[in-house]
Amino acid sequence: MKLINTILVMGSALFFANSLYAGEEVTPGVKPIVRKAGDTKFTNIDLKAELYDVYDKPEKQDIKWHEMTCDYEPAENAGNWHNFFDEGPRAQKASSLMLAVSGLTQEEADKIVSADAYEDYLQKKPKNWNEFKVQINRIESGLHLDGLYYKLISEEEYGNWNRMSLGYNDPDIAHTTCNIVERNGSIWATVKAKHKLQDLPLSIDVQFEGGTLLNDEVETITAKHLRNARNQDVVEFEFTNTYNDYSVHPGGTANVYILHAEKRKAVAPNPGDFPVSLTKDGGHLSLNISDNRYQELHGLSPDYKVNVTYTLYVKSGKFCPSDKKVFSSSATLTDGKGSIDLNKAASDNGKQLEAGKSFTVKEISFQRVNTAYFSGDSGQTQAGPMNN
Repeated sequence: MKLINTILVMGSALFFANSLYAGEEVTPGVKPIVRKAGDTKFTNIDLKAELYDVYDKPEKQDIKWHEMTCDYEPAENAGNWHNFFDEGPRAQKASSLMLAVSGLTQEEADKIVSADAYEDYLQKKPKNWNEFKVQINRIESGLHLDGLYYKLISEEEYGNWNRMSLGYNDPDIAHTTCNIVERNGSIWATVKAKHKLQDLPLSIDVQFEGGTLLNDEVETITAKHLRNARNQDVVEFEFTNTYNDYSVHPGGTANVYILHAEKRKAVAPNPGDFPVSLTKDGGHLSLNISDNRYQELHGLSPDYKVNVTYTLYVKSGKFCPSDKKVFSSSATLTDGKGSIDLNKAASDNGKQLEAGKSFTVKEISFQRVNTAYFSGDSGQTQAGPMNN
């Protein structure tokens, strides 16, 4: 889980105005803080953000599209042109054309029916779809309406809809020469571009309170410098890979931040923290356990102990032998290592270990108590088999 703490930079000055201008964008300054055992302070962390002017820019792009070729000639009254070819004011004709041809904007319709263009374009209703396509191609070229043909004709955009609404869709298309074909060409597209206006430098210090790390532990905290809607400097801290839960507080001076460890996360012990073995000495089976981190953890948590649970199994059966449960029990290690006398443990549980039998200890699990370090569930391991 990614936890984010955000805090306003102390004494932050407003930049130019009370808010970012429309079209301005801040790219955050980002720096990872890698904390190891013994690290309590980091100084002069450079979090330089950048202010950009973001704007739309036309860009020609090579694309492929699909369109219908069709010379089917519908009836004269087919399709709905919203009275575009009737006599009337040219302003009304622009509105009619925009209603008739899907994808056409008001600005584009105004240009098509303008005084300079009206004598050349769409003086009469195109007799079929192919003729309509020729007209749109001439309009795009003659009026410099880049991308109009692709928008109104391609199947990916409004081509299919326009063909049906304008009456050029052959109802018996399966028996005509109408076909979908692939075209290559270029269109003008609007893309976002940005221009760097200036750097927004910020240097911070970070101090850690609590949350002592062990020798092989590393935490990564990400510091970000950005601007809020009021154009004030803001610092965010992201905690994605830490052993501690942190809260963030302003320090006593500007640009100083205190990361206070609230509590240690419940992290499971590392594999191999608890070597186990099964031995036999003087007719007694012993389960031997040690905690490889005892010296380190004892210094941080003097009262810590290790609780151990386990189950003893015996090999039983003559022809198809299998493990049979003898008993389950638990024990506590107080000095990081110890041996459990399984013969005595069996007796305490009302059992007796038969001589010459093969025994295995399974489902061995560990939990450290009275410490915040690696106190989660260890998973399970086993020891043996060994004959008694």
